Amino acid sequence: ESQVIRFDDGDPVDVHTSFLPQRALKEVRSASMSVSRPVPPPRKYLYIAAGTTIGADLSMLPPHNVTTNLLEATHIVCEKVSKTVHVLAGIAGGKWVVTPSWLEETEKGNSWAPEVDFVHRMTGLRGNTAAIAASAEGWRAKSGGAYKDWAATILSEGKTAAQYATILECGGATVVSASSGPNIVIYPDTCTVSKVTRTMSAHPSASHLRADALWLVLVNPNLSLSDPSLSALEHARQRESRRASTSTTPRRSGSAHTPSKRQRVS
Repeated sequence: ESQVIRFDDGDPVDVHTSFLPQRALKEVRSASMSVSRPVPPPRKYLYIAAGTTIGADLSMLPPHNVTTNLLEATHIVCEKVSKTVHVLAGIAGGKWVVTPSWLEETEKGNSWAPEVDFVHRMTGLRGNTAAIAASAEGWRAKSGGAYKDWAATILSEGKTAAQYATILECGGATVVSASSGPNIVIYPDTCTVSKVTRTMSAHPSASHLRADALWLVLVNPNLSLSDPSLSALEHARQRESRRASTSTTPRRSGSAHTPSKRQRVS
């Protein structure tokens, strides 16, 4: 038995099918239907940061979606780089973090402009923000995200915990409960030495990191998780030491305490 199968981009092909099982025949038919279909480019999911001024008409752009879900987003559109959730999540996940000019140029050309021409540059930036901007290219080149293989527990609560979770998950981490055996524990900046030591006893094999580790790892990809700059315990000790030093500093004799502007009353 033979059967004529018409390919999309050519003449009919006479295929002898009597020896083919039904499953194989289905695969031949399926292949014939898709030979000439071009593979569409991946759809772009745009996260537009709050307060960003967009000069382009979004309805005139090539097909895309605007999303408020940072995990879903492929591009973060924002006017500046800073230690904000959307920037850190975007860089940790290897997403494009671009200026609004990318959308404007795309509208003019009626096709997606090259993102590399519209990423945030280090020019005009200083300190931490310059380092964060500089790290973006490196994380785009790596797969899996900045926090790949992390099973992280977050000791913060409420909005702060949700923000940390978003950054971690965009960077490839899995956020787990403390009872699930985390290999990473993230502490808020206000955590005490006693709280950190108790948690370290409960999870002795985990890395116990201060919250700033989330961006410090981005700008220092070769930094060991055991580095003191990432340590929640070291951070808590330094914080309590500063507070103790401040509280025991004697006032100058004869000097009256002058209330701050917020404390003054009329």
